[in-house]
Amino acid sequence: MKQKDQNNVSGVVLLAKQTGRTSFQSLFDIKHALNTDKVGHTGTLDSFADGLLVVLTGHITHLVPHITGFSKTYRAVVCFGKETDTLDPEGNVIKTGNSVSREQVADVLNEFTGALLQKPPAFSALHVNGKRASDLVRNGEQVNLEPRQIFIYQNQLVDFLPASDKDSCSYALLEITCSKGTYIRSLARDISERLGTCGHLIALRRTKVGPFRLEDAACYSFLQEFSISNALKNLPTLQQSTLKNNSEKISDDERKIVHNQIKDKFLLFTKETASTCGFYSAILKKENEESYLNGRPLKREMFDFLREAAETQELIPTDNSSHNESYIKGNQFRAFNKTAVFYNNGLFAGIIEKIHHHYKYGFVVPKINYVHPFKVFTWDDVVEGKFPVQLRLTGTALTVGCFDGIHLGHKELISCVIGSAPYYKGIIALGEGFKESSSGSKILSNSQKINLLKEEGLDFAILVDYSEKFAMTSGVEFLEILCRQLGMKFLAEGTDFKCGYKGEFSADKIDQCAGKLGFEFKIAQDVLFEGKKISSTLIKQKIVQGKLLDVQKMLGRPYQIDLSHYNEQVLPPDGQYKCIVLNSTENIETSCWVEGGNLLKLTDSFDIINNGLQLLQFIPQV
Repeated sequence: MKQKDQNNVSGVVLLAKQTGRTSFQSLFDIKHALNTDKVGHTGTLDSFADGLLVVLTGHITHLVPHITGFSKTYRAVVCFGKETDTLDPEGNVIKTGNSVSREQVADVLNEFTGALLQKPPAFSALHVNGKRASDLVRNGEQVNLEPRQIFIYQNQLVDFLPASDKDSCSYALLEITCSKGTYIRSLARDISERLGTCGHLIALRRTKVGPFRLEDAACYSFLQEFSISNALKNLPTLQQSTLKNNSEKISDDERKIVHNQIKDKFLLFTKETASTCGFYSAILKKENEESYLNGRPLKREMFDFLREAAETQELIPTDNSSHNESYIKGNQFRAFNKTAVFYNNGLFAGIIEKIHHHYKYGFVVPKINYVHPFKVFTWDDVVEGKFPVQLRLTGTALTVGCFDGIHLGHKELISCVIGSAPYYKGIIALGEGFKESSSGSKILSNSQKINLLKEEGLDFAILVDYSEKFAMTSGVEFLEILCRQLGMKFLAEGTDFKCGYKGEFSADKIDQCAGKLGFEFKIAQDVLFEGKKISSTLIKQKIVQGKLLDVQKMLGRPYQIDLSHYNEQVLPPDGQYKCIVLNSTENIETSCWVEGGNLLKLTDSFDIINNGLQLLQFIPQV
């Protein structure tokens, strides 16, 4: 299986296409940023235009026709007084005429709202006898495209520049919300003809596709202000097509920025995203997964519907009576008879449709086995972008701390993380140096810690060694790194957790940042023992006092020493202790002696130094 085939995460990418690039070239960046070949765009933009591209990845490329059907909003600069053969700035001027006034434009725009018949431009991607109309025209053939019904929801004059001594043309900046299939170039042509002149587009920007907005897209910051003056300033470049010829000539650093922004703006196809796209949602009950995956007849009781779809299809209004604000904001986005299905772990399972009180399959997404080999990363891996793309795009749930002991308090935090489906679950464990430590002060060796984290059901751990650079990181910077580099969507911490330089960031400040950075923050309940909050410090005190039964109660397991690193761990007071040696083949009950803070010997002639990963488990005395 190709590596890219393993990264077909289902989601939505909002991308701000740049002027001079084709929509196809823009998909190249998305494929490489997300390491996938499975992408589908939901409506192209001409190379001279810029603005919002909505791109689907993974299994939801099946939904391209649905997103393509959304209404779209544009800002367009129309030149009155010249017409090009392509009706855009890249064509040749074929007709000239008079300029018009602001009042003339404002007076006719209302005629270009509601249901209209529009003739598409000859230079278009529409097919005639199996060939593109634009290709036929370039070969000198005549093309006659039939008018098509469209709907203009909104057509407003935003700005105007009258003709002058230096420029005989006048210019209007329009904001247009329209149905699928509308050509803004043709609209500019038709408005100009209605005014008794000719015209064409010199600039076009798509600002909305259904509920999706351009300002939320990756690379939005690269776009300049959309205005008549900027459109005129860029016009010579567009007419020479230099941007189109040089569109791929960007530096590696610039491309890296583009790819990082694409990753940051990736929207996993969750119930929330499905709702944004106009779908109702349902949870497939676990006991019905096999029937669903095997294509057996669908029944309502197989699902927990968050809201049930109605039995009606979306319709485009055919007269101005249906042209109102509520329609624009709501109904046009809803796929009334379609429901997005999710597995109980939150991952996308497919689409079902309700027809005449019965349900039928749209398409099914196989269930991904959510069990993954436990992986260990370093902080350098995180900073250098080596954390796996699949985990980052799907999203991660995290908890951060020293985790010396993995006690019941830690398990409460981990339990919060485990319950945060559908994210990958991980822990960031801060190593020595983040707390005062000395020889023989650990509750766990590193190998013990990793093994226990595996047993807790986590997907990964990130081990952080102390460094001055890390210690100087502010709380905001730390959280931003977790969101940007790890795709953090959920963070669980205790009431006394602090992060950032000199512990500047408390739980209250983290909570304030959560909304801005787009993650959920949960404060876990304190776990108490004898009225005190369980902590590594308290456990160490009990070990030193020899109260191993209390230690076992706080750890949730007997206290164990890693015989290969026994001199690093906390030992009970001097004396003889009953214990069990645990290894891969057998568990042997024996005794050991502690003297002067050292483990001196075991009975039965065990070699302490060469016992590898064998564990010594103390048997508490009641």
